[in-house]
Amino acid sequence: MPYFAWGHDCAQEGRDVSRAERICSRCGAEGRPLRWSYGMHEDMARFQTLYRVKPIGPHRKMTDRLFELTTTCGVCSGAYLFGGEEGWAACPGCHGLGRRYAVSFAEVEKVRQEILDVWPDAAADPVQGFPGGVVVQSLRSGSMLGQRAPMSSASLSVVFQWWSGAGYVLLREPDWRRFSRIDAALQRARTWGELEQAMPEGEFETLTHWYANDGQYVYEVGGVVRFCTREDDSSQVQHEEEFVIRSDDPLDPCSVHGYADGDYPPWIPNMLEPGDLPRGFAESFGEGVGSPAAGAWWEFRESALSEMTRVLAGSGYMVWVCRGVPGEGAEVERLA
Repeated sequence: MPYFAWGHDCAQEGRDVSRAERICSRCGAEGRPLRWSYGMHEDMARFQTLYRVKPIGPHRKMTDRLFELTTTCGVCSGAYLFGGEEGWAACPGCHGLGRRYAVSFAEVEKVRQEILDVWPDAAADPVQGFPGGVVVQSLRSGSMLGQRAPMSSASLSVVFQWWSGAGYVLLREPDWRRFSRIDAALQRARTWGELEQAMPEGEFETLTHWYANDGQYVYEVGGVVRFCTREDDSSQVQHEEEFVIRSDDPLDPCSVHGYADGDYPPWIPNMLEPGDLPRGFAESFGEGVGSPAAGAWWEFRESALSEMTRVLAGSGYMVWVCRGVPGEGAEVERLA
């Protein structure tokens, strides 16, 4: 997601810096408001969406030819986003890309194809949901991945998941399948490398490890650094041993932040609430529950499963149920 940048004439650093914080964490002084900006991953997603090639790789020098076909957006002057502290909006002239093509689509495609003729693996699709939502980089393909567009209620597919012996919770089917796959990966992976391979594409890169301790943790495969969050890091930088996680290191799933506490995968934050469902549905068949540690969610009565299925199906929903524990071996049954 974009962040609001503050300018700081930092006394500790002795120079003017831009940070995503009002109060400077180094000198404690209040900054001056600047503008909404993209982080590293968002900027890479912007590049991929505009040029439809991966943001990194040996093809990058050739992509200068695509840049030469664009011009700075006349609406935002290359600022991408509008707005103050209260919120942002993408520039309507360039849709948050900062630049626009100054030539025909056919001319752009001709140059792009010449690049792909040399580097066929450089091709990439525009990032879904950009500039809103979360974006990550796939370790496998090198391309940027974004959140899926929201599904309309008429085509929404939901899963009743048995929960804590008290009834069912409701999740969107894509979320259920993704979280179940994550749970299964954590349950059966013996090494970090096996976990990477078993995770849904793009998930491994989001693990909190890579953002802990100011992004010092890195993932290493065969002696080569594959992923880290510090922009100044590269495979040539020497990393402190305590912060290196190797692909053949044994995996304790409880070492993955949030797993032992039930916070990861993020089942609870993604459970459906009254506003996600037909009017009055949640109040008629469920109740709001929660705990100080886990937060709040809605649970639905087991005895009302047939009636709930009828109501949802009548509103255009596809309905599934999982009567077991999510994770490895979890199965869903189509109800409507």
